[in-house]
Amino acid sequence: MRIPHRIWGGIALVVILGGCASLPTPSSSQAPSPPQPSAVLSVTEPEPGIPIPTQPPAPGTIFGKTHFKGVLKTSYVKLSLVDLVDETKQYQLFIGDQLGPNILPWNTRSVEPGYFFLELPAGSYRIYSISIPVGSTTATEDIGLTFEVASGQVTYIGTLEVNGINEKVKFGGVPILVPGFDYVVNVLDEREEALQEYHHRYPLDRNPVQVKLIQNEGIHRKVQ
Repeated sequence: MRIPHRIWGGIALVVILGGCASLPTPSSSQAPSPPQPSAVLSVTEPEPGIPIPTQPPAPGTIFGKTHFKGVLKTSYVKLSLVDLVDETKQYQLFIGDQLGPNILPWNTRSVEPGYFFLELPAGSYRIYSISIPVGSTTATEDIGLTFEVASGQVTYIGTLEVNGINEKVKFGGVPILVPGFDYVVNVLDEREEALQEYHHRYPLDRNPVQVKLIQNEGIHRKVQ
């Protein structure tokens, strides 16, 4: 019997499709396909608008020496510090006995005259004013000294020598008459003596000490 051409075509199509369906599947030992890049990106990229949490830098330690002379040789000297990046971060450093047994606030430090060791958040700082007690009030003068606190490191910043050479009365402000003083400031490099003092106090510390002295940049605008 003769089969029409149209039926032969249908039989050929069935054979081809059947051959495709009978292709062998990959063996289980075959290596899996690598992940698509889009799957990796979806894991590593942060979602829009969500900040990546960061760890704050470790604090650092500065040490040095203070030497006050003349009218500054008094019961205490107060140095006011400010963070150069964020002026809302301000600190008070009292050299001498001013606060007594009171609990110190978080941004206030008290050290003895002579050598001091002070831990601060890492950053750049300016000492913008210096104050001394005068009777029941204080006399404050602007000053401009900068120093660096390196994260996780100990830094020697030198000897701060300030000589108060003259008391004076300033006009303005409240009250109208306020006490003041003239001064001369020097920063001395006494690293040999300072390093001996450091290792005497911390004999088990073998970490290197870097030297970066206080810089006298002149008087700047007083921070409010």
